[in-house]
Amino acid sequence: MVIHPLSLSYRLGMTLATGLLLFGLMVGFAVYQGASEMLYQSQHERALALVRQLATFSIDAVLVYDYATLERYVDQLGQDDDIIYINVQRADNEVLAQVGERPVPEKSRYRMIIEPMALGSTIVGTVELAYDQLPAQTKLRYIGMIGFITLTIMVIAAFWLQRNVLERSVIRPVQRLARVVSPLSQPHDDTLKQLPNELQRLALTFQELREEVQTHINERTKAERLARSAAMRLCRDQRLACVGQMAAGLAHALNTPLGNIRGYTQLARENKPDSELDNQLAVIEEQTAICAGVVDNLLTAVRPPETHLSNFDLKSHLEKTLSLMRPVLLDKGVKEINLQDEEIRLVRADPASLEQIIFNLFSNAAQAGAKKILVSIKSNNSMVFIQISDDGSGLPEKVLDHLFEAFNTTKAIGQGTGLGLHLCRSLTKDMGGEIKLVSTNSHGTAFEITLQLASEKSL
Repeated sequence: MVIHPLSLSYRLGMTLATGLLLFGLMVGFAVYQGASEMLYQSQHERALALVRQLATFSIDAVLVYDYATLERYVDQLGQDDDIIYINVQRADNEVLAQVGERPVPEKSRYRMIIEPMALGSTIVGTVELAYDQLPAQTKLRYIGMIGFITLTIMVIAAFWLQRNVLERSVIRPVQRLARVVSPLSQPHDDTLKQLPNELQRLALTFQELREEVQTHINERTKAERLARSAAMRLCRDQRLACVGQMAAGLAHALNTPLGNIRGYTQLARENKPDSELDNQLAVIEEQTAICAGVVDNLLTAVRPPETHLSNFDLKSHLEKTLSLMRPVLLDKGVKEINLQDEEIRLVRADPASLEQIIFNLFSNAAQAGAKKILVSIKSNNSMVFIQISDDGSGLPEKVLDHLFEAFNTTKAIGQGTGLGLHLCRSLTKDMGGEIKLVSTNSHGTAFEITLQLASEKSL
């Protein structure tokens, strides 16, 4: 058996109808009680007024012995539907007039009123009147039934009206709003104008949010592209640095024997004037020079690129760099990146090299489990100090003595080559600055980059 979920309009309608019904019943019960008291009180006061009037009339009849008139008057009063019993008797218990039978006292529907016939201070008789409350109760029940039926009709009408109003004023406009703000659709002004004013403002807000999200996606895509490009440049530079170190070792190992071969060849040519041997020695000298040139060319090819110094606004450049790196670092677990700098400083450095250094330090912080990275800037008359601190796991003591040397790393195989900090120091030196470790412990690590401020001559 498939159970279909109740619709929102049905749930709201049932809630509203139940609330109205309960409220109506409580109000109806209070009104019913009040009306009952008022009706019973009115009936009692009317009966009391009739008894008093009959008592006065009876005294007059007793004084003039006009009992026939009294009987007619009592018979006339007994024709009232509410009055079921009237008894007028003298003090000596002689009944002067009577209508109906005395009601049974146990029945709560009957009310008895006894009024003395007083002439001065003398009681000459009594008047008894009993009336029935059933007619009043019947009227109250009828009124209550009419009220309940009216309340039921009102609740049903409210339920139907609420469902229609909700469908017309909420569900359909929200559906149009969804079509307007859908990122796959192009909103039209006519469709937007058909919405209520509140939903029009909401639609405009959604459109602004959609534009902001799209802008964020574009910036994130651009940042990822730049990050991949920076990572590729870093890997290339690290590979080149690695090759450069090997080439330097190779050159050191080959230059000495090549120099010896070339020197002894030149000495043999001077001591042996034989033309055939001289030609052979010339070939040896020529090939030795070629080998030395190959080694020099290898060193030139793997030498890091030259830095191009320029003057630029440090704070603006760092803000741009951080905005580009932030999405990538967030994916790596970094939750917060802050920049503390209230001044505008012009530095003389290579923007690309500085960006590469910061990216390397941030990547190391993320791999160390940092959740927060703080970049603070201070300066004096000639230098600016950029401190980058994180709350990662810190550096082990065994790598501190050779921190900036090549291939010195604590990362697992495949996660790093140990050339990052070495390359950072090389780039910083090429810009006329330096990089150093400020502090490291289990609560985080801090590096400081020192760069030159732009002088008035360079502006």
